[in-house]
Formats: sequence, structure tokens, C-alpha cells
Amino acid sequence: MLLGLRVIAFSLFCLLAFDLPAKEPALHSVEYAHSDVLQSQVPILKSSADACSNKHAAPRVMVIMPLDRTSTFWENIVKHMKLAAEQLTINLDVHYLKQSDSRRFNYSEYLNRVLASSERPDYLVTPFFKGLEKTLLELTSQEKISLFTFNVPLSDEMTATLGFPRERYPYWIGHISPDEVDAGYQLADRLIQLAAKNSTDAVKLIAVNGDRTGVVGQLREKGLMQRLALSPDVELLQLVDAKWMPGKAQYMASRLVRRHQDIDLFWAASDHIAMAVVNALADYEATMDKAIVGSIDWTKEIGSYIENRSVGVSFGGHIFEGAWILPLLYDHYNHQDFAKELTSVISYKMQGITAKNSVLLKANNINKIDFSYLSQCFTGNGGVYHFSPLKQLTQYDVK
Repeated sequence: MLLGLRVIAFSLFCLLAFDLPAKEPALHSVEYAHSDVLQSQVPILKSSADACSNKHAAPRVMVIMPLDRTSTFWENIVKHMKLAAEQLTINLDVHYLKQSDSRRFNYSEYLNRVLASSERPDYLVTPFFKGLEKTLLELTSQEKISLFTFNVPLSDEMTATLGFPRERYPYWIGHISPDEVDAGYQLADRLIQLAAKNSTDAVKLIAVNGDRTGVVGQLREKGLMQRLALSPDVELLQLVDAKWMPGKAQYMASRLVRRHQDIDLFWAASDHIAMAVVNALADYEATMDKAIVGSIDWTKEIGSYIENRSVGVSFGGHIFEGAWILPLLYDHYNHQDFAKELTSVISYKMQGITAKNSVLLKANNINKIDFSYLSQCFTGNGGVYHFSPLKQLTQYDVK
């Protein structure tokens, strides 16, 4: 009899315990899913709330971008983010980090100053700044502000020190970046294909990287070398490092043409480097008529170079990263956690634009892009998240 009463009491305790509501979102309750990109374990948030329960609620998002007057890359990202924010009725608050504020102690002061002078955001979106990753993660954890980072792939060194999103820093909810190795590989592959159309002879290639000491430069170069290893008839004449500086790239390209003369391909790590190479080739008509230049970035200036065939191809899509993050945050804010489907570390493939489809990069077409369709809560379509740069550009009728 006594044993029976104990069993009944224990059963009632279990029913009551498991029926208790959670005090707050279970940020620390994680399960793990395998990531094909990182080949490691990445945490996924378990949400106790109903998906899209606050369907019409929109978050306040703060954005911090580097202030770079030498490139339009970040400007393009912000432009697309503003378009996406308008479509999703998200309140977007954009700030720019000056070079003088990118030192460790200045950065911490800058973050505190920006947060203190602005309405408290629900989310902070920013790329990591080299050497300042831990400062950002600790501050957002302290302030309990959800952080979503993007642009540069997470290195093995960084994840060994700081972990993945939602592990050691639970308010770091996600990261998105392109597959940079694949971008370097695909660029080399497309250039080799283009060269094969012009000649059956051995192909000679010059590679102009951005910064071989940085993660992006290293990964793009790795992809290049993987592709070259498959084509022994393609000769890498020289690989140089332009430090992402167009002026330096133009100077180096001019010297390389004088040194090697017979060049079929220029593999350029960025559009600005490619445009600098084209400018250098203007003084060498024979090489300019023969050589094919290819690059990465999809900057707004590259369109005209592709149209007049000065540049054969540009791979890109990462100009949309900031805009892609906002639908994910809209869903996360409304209790539909993107990580259940995508994991907390997201990678996608860049895609190529050539003269055949360069019209897609025209400003009047890009301004028509609808980013809201990516949000499962906003659209109510319950579809899957899919990040395809070319699909993003071809969702409307091109004129």
C-alpha cells in the first residue's frame, strides 16, 4: 500500500514538473547537428515557444559596418539591408566603425558609446573585426543582446578559442559567410573553360590575391590551387599579393606583363583588383586583346567591365548577406528559429556573372529584389531557407 502511494505521488510530481512553463527562452538548451561545411558540431536552439506566434512583430536591429571609403562593397551591403528592412518593417539602425575605433580598447568604448546613445536593439548585426572578436562576444553577452555575425568564414583557430555560435556565447545566435574555397575554385575553373574556347594550347595564368595572411585570401587561394592541381596543362606563372589595394594591384600587373608577356588568364581575388589589372593592361594592347580577367565580389562598378568584356566573369552574392540575415532575425524574433533547419553557422556558394547575364547587376534591377520571401513567418509559406545569389537576381523580369 505504501509503495503504491509513493508511485502515485512520484507520477503527480512528474506531471506537475513537466507542465511548468519556461521562465525565458531556452538559450542554453542546445542540441547538435552536423555541418557539412565546417565538418564539426554546431549547436541548434531548442525553442519552447510556438513558431511564428507573434507573426506581425518586427525587431529592432542595429548594424555596425566598417567605414571604408576605398570600396563600395560595404555600401552595397547596407543598401540591400535597408531594402530588406523596409520590406519586413524592421527598424534598422546603421552605424559605421572608423579605423581609429578599430583598436581593442577604442572598440570597446565605441560599442558602449553606440549602445548608450541609441535605442536598445533586439539584435546586433556586424562582421567580426580582426583581433576584436572576443571583445564583441563578451560585450553582447554582458548586455544580453543577440548577435549575428557575417562575411568572413570562421577559422579553425577562432572556433578553437571562442567556439561556435550558441556554445560558449549563447547570445551569439548565428553566422553566415560564403564558401570562399569554392569561390576561388569556381573562378579558376570558369577562366580555364573560357581559355579553352580560345585556344587548345597550354594556358598561362597569373594570380593576384588580396591578402594571403587573411582568412579570405587564404581560402580563395586554396580553391585556386585545388583547381590548378586538376589541370597540369595550366601553368601558374606567378601568384602575388596586392593587399586588397587597387593601386598596388595595377602596379604589380604592369610589371608582371612586362616580365611574362604571354599571359592567357588573370585570376583576381576581388573586383577592384580585376579593374586595376584591366587598367594596367591598357598599356599592353597585345596582352589586353588576349588575356581574360576574372574576379570575385559583384561590386556595382564591375558590371560595365563585364558588359564590354574587359572582365570575363565575376563571382559573388555576398553583397546580399546582410539582407539575408534580416528575414532570419524576423523569424527568430517571432519564435521560428532558423537554426533548426540551417544550424547556427550558414554557408552558401557564390555564383558567376558573365556578359550573357550582366544585366542582372544593373541598379534598377537590383532595387526590385524582394528579400521578404525568405522569411517563413512574414510570408507564412512554411518553405525552406534557400540562399542563391542568381535566384535572388532573377525573381523579377529583367528589362
